[in-house]
Amino acid sequence: MHEYGLAQDLLAAAAEEVRRLGRPTVACLRIEVGELAGVSMEALRAALQVAGQGTAFETATIEIERAPGRLRCEGCGLEGSPSELDIADPETSKPWICPRCGYLLLATQGHSLVLKDLVLVDAAAGG
Repeated sequence: MHEYGLAQDLLAAAAEEVRRLGRPTVACLRIEVGELAGVSMEALRAALQVAGQGTAFETATIEIERAPGRLRCEGCGLEGSPSELDIADPETSKPWICPRCGYLLLATQGHSLVLKDLVLVDAAAGG
């Protein structure tokens, strides 16, 4: 499951930010998963829970949202979302082929996994 490796990378980046900010308590991690990233949101959530055990993220809420994808044909310039281009399941239908000219489609948006936000609780402030 490659989601476990992704979860470890996300938590390492978040841990670095927590250290930089003086080790506050983490209340929530907000993550954005692109529609074209090839990542299962359910598997990522489970991996984050496992990888977060025994860390500052163990009790944190995990919010994961899906970012829409956009594809563009380098051959004819056709551009759109997977549904607009009649790609029913973009995660399993790679490579994406242009319905107009048959050239390969490239992902221009929604192909990444991003740690969007950390919600921190300052223990010294009491909440």
